Amino acid sequence: MLALEAAKAQGGRLPVTDLLAAAIKQARDGVEVSRHLALNIADASRELKDVPGFAETFLIDGKPPPQARGCTLRRLAATLEQLAHVRAR
Repeated sequence: MLALEAAKAQGGRLPVTDLLAAAIKQARDGVEVSRHLALNIADASRELKDVPGFAETFLIDGKPPPQARGCTLRRLAATLEQLAHVRAR
């Protein structure tokens, strides 16, 4: 929200719903897992696999996703949708 306020202070006029639309779509519909992301998830999973929400969000059948696999972030999409809705009021 600070970024939105800073943009408005500089003359930005797009509503938050427009600003978040692409991010919401990608999180909901999924993005292709890059080599870098696959490696980072594999690395992080060693320490974070037991952290609530990590495995459900980033692992597939308990394993890091392979490169080029589609990855959706439905919880992120829901959070961004909620932010857009609340801020649009």
